[in-house]
Amino acid sequence: MIIGIDAGSTNSCAAIWDGKLRMIEMTEGGATTMPSVVTIANGIALVGQAAVDAGRVNPDFDFRNWKVLTAQRFHPEEDNGYQSCEGADGMLHYRGPDGSTYSPTELTSFVIGEIVHAANEYLAPHDTVTGAVIGVPATFTPDQVAAVKEAARMAGLENVTTL
Repeated sequence: MIIGIDAGSTNSCAAIWDGKLRMIEMTEGGATTMPSVVTIANGIALVGQAAVDAGRVNPDFDFRNWKVLTAQRFHPEEDNGYQSCEGADGMLHYRGPDGSTYSPTELTSFVIGEIVHAANEYLAPHDTVTGAVIGVPATFTPDQVAAVKEAARMAGLENVTTL
């Protein structure tokens, strides 16, 4: 099943079309949106509400609003917050608590991966996610669009279209 994903800067959601629009439930409580937040704690990337909760205890490694900085070169004179640093590729990355670094593309892949997991739970046992149509901002550069596609691949999706 192909799903539609809005991996937003603040919140993310997904939907399917099977004759009518159905929003994917992101939580057991039935919420159809999930915070676009990643917190690195104890070597684990927590996503969504779990990340928000962990970020209250560990705010230095609570990453938010990185989406607009996807596929950007690191500029030391700019304050991008969140433990920003230069990755081995010269691009903007964020430092985790153990010194490892995460690109905005990797952070996006964690969010997309959580969305795919929620969608598979929602669709089970009759169907699974095989691909996605992902909305990207009209202002994204070709490099940023390519980075979103790469994030989807990192999250296990091969059949990806962006709008």
